Amino acid sequence: MAGKTEGDGGIFGQLSREIAAAVEQADPWIVSIDARPGLPTTGVIWSEGMVVAAHHTLAREEGLSVRFADGSVQPAEVAGRDPGTDLAVVAVQTGKRRSAPAAEGVEVKAGQLVLSVGRNSEHGLRSTLGTIGGVGSEWHTHRGGRIEQYILLDLSLYPGFSGGPLLDSEGRVLGVNSAALSRQSGVTIPVATVNRVARELAESGHVRRGYLGVALYPARIPQPLRKGLEIDNERGIMIVGTEEGEAAERSGLTLGDIVIAIDGRMVQDPEELQAGLSEGSVGRRLAVTLIRSGRREELAVEVGERPPRAR
Repeated sequence: MAGKTEGDGGIFGQLSREIAAAVEQADPWIVSIDARPGLPTTGVIWSEGMVVAAHHTLAREEGLSVRFADGSVQPAEVAGRDPGTDLAVVAVQTGKRRSAPAAEGVEVKAGQLVLSVGRNSEHGLRSTLGTIGGVGSEWHTHRGGRIEQYILLDLSLYPGFSGGPLLDSEGRVLGVNSAALSRQSGVTIPVATVNRVARELAESGHVRRGYLGVALYPARIPQPLRKGLEIDNERGIMIVGTEEGEAAERSGLTLGDIVIAIDGRMVQDPEELQAGLSEGSVGRRLAVTLIRSGRREELAVEVGERPPRAR
């Protein structure tokens, strides 16, 4: 075969060696975290004293232990967590160990060959090879977290792999993997999101997000009503419940109101409403446009902060 040298395995041998080399290069900054019964999970040394992990894999706040590549173990504790993006920061003495070579701004393409790497036992690293199944724009998770880019994985995330890195062909970190944010498949939380959330978690222990305290249900707006009120929305979001003392109740939003815009942006489903209540909205007064008793009205709503139980 052209280009093949005796004993080198050809193109497949070269690919195999490069994959093994990429995993080996990642070994020093991937850790195992003992934070739940029976199954350790993976973490990444993101900076000195900081390990990034997946929120859903950490069953307790204190009494954690982190096992490093050299086999040494250090006590650790959760410094902050954000269910919205499924990220957590674990505080631990990392010493002078290397941090992950995070690759913010590197283009990610559907079909790109990638590696998922995990360390969830005492037996060294494990890895899976696959591709990027799909790439999209900024999105909001079902828990209100904002993620800068949608990266869907077409590979296996074995138990304990969440919190581990996704590597490109050059061994650079494209993000942190999570099996908890999508019902379709595993996704990768991109480096830009990890940097932003980890910084806020290290500073304050949580990410501040806006909260109205309402239960919502999509509602179709009849065409005659749309025409009469001169609105473009085919659908709005009906308020079917309010929490006592929260922003919606304090501002006068009530059962049966159909929200059609917030801060000047049309909303037609609960996710679009949540997108308007992301980081930076807490304490702001936003204009909420709604339909009430067949009339179009506007209320000024001072956004509250999502309480710990709802994060």
